Amino acid sequence: MTRVIARGRFCAGVALVLATGCSSGGATGPSGGKPINAVAPGSAITTCTPPVAPVDVSHPTTVVGTGTAGSCTEAAFASALAAGGTITFDCGSSPVSIPMTAQHLVTHNTVIDGGGLVTLTGGDAHGILAIRTYYNLTDPSLTVQNITLTHGHTTDVVNTTGLDSGGAAIFRLGGTLTVINSTLSDNHGPSSGQDVAGGAIYSIGAGPTTVVGSLFSGNSASNGGAIGNLGNDFTLVNSRLVGNRASGTGGNPGNGGNGGGISIDGQGTTITLCGDQLQSDTGNAFGGGLFRVAYLGTEPTIIDRTSIDSNVILSTTQGLAGGLYLQDTKITMTATTIANNAANGAGGFFVGPGATADLTNTTIAGNTAYTSLGGGLWLDASVHGTLLNVTIADNHAPGSVAFDGGIAFGSTGVTLQNSIVADNTVGNGYNPINCGATLTDGGGNIQYPVARAGGGSDSPNSLCAAGVLIASPQLGPLGNSGGPTETLVPASGSPAIGLGRNCPSTDQRGTSRADHCTAGAVEAP
Repeated sequence: MTRVIARGRFCAGVALVLATGCSSGGATGPSGGKPINAVAPGSAITTCTPPVAPVDVSHPTTVVGTGTAGSCTEAAFASALAAGGTITFDCGSSPVSIPMTAQHLVTHNTVIDGGGLVTLTGGDAHGILAIRTYYNLTDPSLTVQNITLTHGHTTDVVNTTGLDSGGAAIFRLGGTLTVINSTLSDNHGPSSGQDVAGGAIYSIGAGPTTVVGSLFSGNSASNGGAIGNLGNDFTLVNSRLVGNRASGTGGNPGNGGNGGGISIDGQGTTITLCGDQLQSDTGNAFGGGLFRVAYLGTEPTIIDRTSIDSNVILSTTQGLAGGLYLQDTKITMTATTIANNAANGAGGFFVGPGATADLTNTTIAGNTAYTSLGGGLWLDASVHGTLLNVTIADNHAPGSVAFDGGIAFGSTGVTLQNSIVADNTVGNGYNPINCGATLTDGGGNIQYPVARAGGGSDSPNSLCAAGVLIASPQLGPLGNSGGPTETLVPASGSPAIGLGRNCPSTDQRGTSRADHCTAGAVEAP
């Protein structure tokens, strides 16, 4: 079984990711699965406290329009943008769409507020907005809020920075970008290319990128179907990415396909997701929902109260991580569900070389590795960290030579504590069902089953932790049991109840835990 690892390096401001090896064969994954606590497009998610508030636009610098739809023209908008400052619109009381016949440059600190009624469209022929300054500059700043940016389009022409064009709605080289309460849909960057990213947004350079309360749908580019981010801190809060696609192939080097929803690269950056939904995004190489390569092993990736659901790597010849691909980064994940994702290997979550992974109150369920290993979770042998009150259940590695349906690889560098690894399935009846390595035993763990379909047992040599309790945890189906993410709740008579020690104060739903808590992500009733 060949392992596919994406390696990264930072070269003259350009991300280069090196994929070595690939799995053989495979079936295409589904285009999606059961929706997660679905919200209507444009509906607000209020799970997390936003890091920024909408800008007060009660005293605008320029108002585009004089009260009618016809007065809101591209020329009037371009004139306002050239002046910068705060831009609002007066186009009447009905929604209005303003066609763009060219990509418009932001050269001053600017706020654009559409009032919930304005759409800027590129007509499937042009990019919409751009900052083009220098990589190390944080000015100008651009805030877009309460607006829709749609049908932006860029080509494979190399721009003046040496990077292929991306960011069909917003391209940023230098400067700072904030997006609040907005919709970015059906924007398309180049379909193929090694360093092409961001169907809707491509942010490059030192200034941070912050997205709050926004919807990204139907966007595509070679990498980062919705968002590409290179070399800056990235924050995504209370936002939804659905149906975006990384359309390239081969990874990097190659022609892309990383990060169906989001592709992130760059040294010394912090990535934060809170209260988000990454759903039904697709790629062709690594990371159907999110792809991130860091460099030092200490750069933080913080994921809290987020659902990563029904994302797929579509490649039939290679591909890992239907949900998440994270490498060389310090991962802190809490109250998050990774469910119903699919890829040839690492159906749910791939934790790559050089990473630290601390997962608490997290559910990994219903994911599928079609032909390779790790239906739920793949841990590189170099990974360190702790899986505390984690539920890894009902994941599948159905290939005829596949196994490790729950956790593939790993080592004693990872501690398993108060966790459930159960009800996972494999296609090879003679190899481990749940875990490919015995992790360090933190106590309070439960594993089931251990009897292999072809004969033999996972016990004692393939236990997930040395002192694990072998018993069915009696888990219910994945569903909404309270809190912002779906979970698996043990039945009232489950042997997981009271098994845990030194537990978090609350469970994945935010419910208080007992002193001797229930193993897994959810405190049983």
